[in-house]
Amino acid sequence: MTEVERYAKPLPIPDEDTAEFWKGCKAHELRAQRCSACGAWRWPPQGICPECYSWDFEWRTLSNTGRVSSFVVVHHDPGAFPDQVPYVVGNITIDGTDDRVRMRSRLEGISGEEVQVGMPVRVRFEDVTAEITLPKFTPTAGIR
Repeated sequence: MTEVERYAKPLPIPDEDTAEFWKGCKAHELRAQRCSACGAWRWPPQGICPECYSWDFEWRTLSNTGRVSSFVVVHHDPGAFPDQVPYVVGNITIDGTDDRVRMRSRLEGISGEEVQVGMPVRVRFEDVTAEITLPKFTPTAGIR
């Protein structure tokens, strides 16, 4: 049995709104909806634009970089990750989205003492099953 087949942690369940995002992750791309009427980014994915109420949108490929806008350090995990504490979960503002696309994800390769708001990060895709690839973020060199 391969590592991908043994993945035992909770996984997302793609639905009508999010399937294209997860398809992008499988292709190692971040994707988000952009309103065709007003140009606003839609995050999280949804049927109607929260700015102009249009139903029209297209999926766009995003930058693979962003910045930490906030974070928490998990010291006690009663769920699926108790063997990995402490770990850092960050809100990542994706570059080029007018601060509209903020993804919550695990920050890897950095301790809670090292992470900073504003820190530049890059997505790393982890193929965890044959169907699901998770986006996780790691710091990039230097803080701009």
